[in-house]
Amino acid sequence: EHAVGAVRDAHASARPDGVLAVGAGVVNDVTRYATFLDGVSYVSVPTAPSMDGYASSVAAMQFDGVKVTLPAHAPCGIFADPVVLAAAPPEMIVWGFGDLIGKATARFDWVLGHGASGEPFCEMVEARVLVPLTRCVEDVGNLLAGDEDAIVALTTGLVESGVAMA
Repeated sequence: EHAVGAVRDAHASARPDGVLAVGAGVVNDVTRYATFLDGVSYVSVPTAPSMDGYASSVAAMQFDGVKVTLPAHAPCGIFADPVVLAAAPPEMIVWGFGDLIGKATARFDWVLGHGASGEPFCEMVEARVLVPLTRCVEDVGNLLAGDEDAIVALTTGLVESGVAMA
């Protein structure tokens, strides 16, 4: 709550054409929401492959101690440096891996929803998430060792799944 106000105050005094969100989940959520409220574009520069929300159009926020999901807007660009991402704390890489692994269960929910109620199903979107997911599972040792190629696969899967949900 305080962070959103601080970002909005900075927007009001500087009147930027755009904002860079350099960081991980909280930084991106705060920037996404504040720039949405102020009608300012932003670019996401992830520093950890820790979650699938970099491409999200909603913001997970906490107001008065209560977690809420609020409408926001997606970034106009995402620029991720594999060297920076590979240097993230190992637990943040594990969080991202866990987030991506959850997409396997989500896929089955999606398939069941398609069969049971005709929910739209897109094989192209499925592949855009499953290909990097499979790569990460097959290369989990290198991923956990911070191998840049494995980190790129993880980040790709996280961003692609975020795009699929946006």
